[in-house]
Amino acid sequence: MPVGLTPIPAPSGALTLSDIRQMVVEESGHYELVVDGVGDDWTDNGCNRLIGHALRWLDRHSVHKKSDSWIYKELTSGEAFVQLNIARYIQRVFMVVQSSGARTELKKRDPIQLRNEYGDVPLSTLESGTPAYWTVPVTQLGPEQKDETEATLETDGFLDTDFLFYTTPILYDGILVLPPPDETVSIHILGTWKSVALSADSDYNFWTVNEPDILVDATRREIAKRLHRNNEEVRAIELDLRDNLMKLHHEMVAEEAMGRTADQMRMLALR
Repeated sequence: MPVGLTPIPAPSGALTLSDIRQMVVEESGHYELVVDGVGDDWTDNGCNRLIGHALRWLDRHSVHKKSDSWIYKELTSGEAFVQLNIARYIQRVFMVVQSSGARTELKKRDPIQLRNEYGDVPLSTLESGTPAYWTVPVTQLGPEQKDETEATLETDGFLDTDFLFYTTPILYDGILVLPPPDETVSIHILGTWKSVALSADSDYNFWTVNEPDILVDATRREIAKRLHRNNEEVRAIELDLRDNLMKLHHEMVAEEAMGRTADQMRMLALR
């Protein structure tokens, strides 16, 4: 489930991964992708991998009204880094002071300019205050230093290292909030997120619940691409997919357009 949310059962009647898998197999005729569909054993035998590829394709080619979500994080006094995952991009960041309830939107700044402005290293030595800015830092080391740790870097005299990920840098993103707060604050992040991954048979996400046919067609596209090696079939399925995805996008734009100015509408159309 998305970060910050407690898993809940799928809505009554909603489809899950196991349902999508069966639909894909029945529509494509590739019964080898489950253990024994003829014998009513729909256990995965390669279909889940193709569904995963389909989800990534949909993420890259669509934005819908459930792509945007809020994430709530807590920063204690002196902390400056907020860890995130499955984020496509961050749109806006707000801070709520827990002691007073005061809510302020933070301004986005270029990461290099912001670190130059707050130049002390490491981050933990920065003077705390009232956060005013946020930025998306680079959180990983280059390939030649992939085996380094914070301890080995500090031994060599490098101090600006306390916002890096060392063991699994490619799995996470995050934002810097500066200056670090001088009291506990909540950070409310509005972002556009990747689809929730499907692994257990009971898993569900936006596509299985709201647009199962699109997910099935996207998986059929992966079958045409990876199993059939048939570019003509891929293009035919993709043409229909793009038409349906555009309709979803139009629905989102129509909903968000209510009450907006002409300039705001032009910006919305660029999403």
